[in-house]
Amino acid sequence: MNEAINQFLTQSSYESSALQVAKLVMPFDINARNLEISKVYNQITKDVRYFLSRLAHPEARTYLVGYYPIEEQSKHRIVFEFLCIMCEITLSIKEDHRLIEVNTDTEIKRWVGAYNYEQMLRQIYRTTMWEATQYNIEDCLVINTEKIDHYDYWVKRLHEGETLDTSIFIEDLTTGIEDLLI
Repeated sequence: MNEAINQFLTQSSYESSALQVAKLVMPFDINARNLEISKVYNQITKDVRYFLSRLAHPEARTYLVGYYPIEEQSKHRIVFEFLCIMCEITLSIKEDHRLIEVNTDTEIKRWVGAYNYEQMLRQIYRTTMWEATQYNIEDCLVINTEKIDHYDYWVKRLHEGETLDTSIFIEDLTTGIEDLLI
């Protein structure tokens, strides 16, 4: 009987192996993969904006979007930056590969609520998982939850104000009833 159980546990199910073969067979196209990463970055910022819309104070719903022209000399270039009270999300390029970097601070949970903070992180992981995208882009995500100066950096950037490459927005308040609607 132990042999039958071991055999069952070691063999993979038909569905999961079929999904893995489909992902592995796709040709690796760096431009298509980078485009997929850009789409996922946009979806992540949209999701974070929704979590911001649930915060009561307008200051907490304020976020900054920055665009930085690509410089050829640098090996690691930030292209887009999304900065809010909850996190800093950047789309950057490192050696022709795009990366999504999320910097946040676990201390921010007490200001935005543990539920909002944890749901934000879960949604970021869910958006980049290989089952949700056309290409396997899980390795493009870098999350740093130990960034101590995140809040101070956000406040500093807001005080600098808008520039040619930086815009400041305030997300409209929602009631959260949207979560209950099916």
